[in-house]
Amino acid sequence: MPNGCVRVDSIGEHPFQTTNPKVFAGGDMVRGSDLVVTAVFEGREAATGICRYLGV
Repeated sequence: MPNGCVRVDSIGEHPFQTTNPKVFAGGDMVRGSDLVVTAVFEGREAATGICRYLGV
């Protein structure tokens, strides 16, 4: 966790998946304080990754 943030893969098969395959993170957890629109975008991308992970 560099700078107290969680590391994720924002580009892979399951966007915003952490090193624990059952945990996804985005927004301030990944970047630190940032714009709310960035957090919303990352949340949507994480939701896409979660759906792919679950096969939905």
